[in-house]
Amino acid sequence: MKDFDLSEFLGEWQVRRRISDAQTGLVTRFQGTAQISDNAFHETGMIQFQNQRLSSQRQYLLEWGDGVVEVRRPDGSPFITLESQGIQRVVHHCGDDLYRGLFMFASNRRWAEIWTVRGPRKNYRSVSQYRR
Repeated sequence: MKDFDLSEFLGEWQVRRRISDAQTGLVTRFQGTAQISDNAFHETGMIQFQNQRLSSQRQYLLEWGDGVVEVRRPDGSPFITLESQGIQRVVHHCGDDLYRGLFMFASNRRWAEIWTVRGPRKNYRSVSQYRR
């Protein structure tokens, strides 16, 4: 998918995520739903970590512009900017940690988000798949 209208991604999504921690060798899995509205991204579901199942959620604020969406943390501070491109890379610094993201929008029915995170106490890769 080349350029597209970001508003095509509004609505509900099924989410599956696999987080591989290189420091511990542990794998965490998430399964749930994401809701994208004109002002927020909200994800809820269950996380499987070792023998535990826990409720999990994350939320971001969204500000739509001309061909871009500013993704902000719940407190309004900046996180990343997404453009109307099929494949894009983003970088976010959080203290001593470096987050490198890859977003791949295959269609308005399927997309993926991959994060590689490195820092003094972090070394993991998170792969999320979103489907209608």
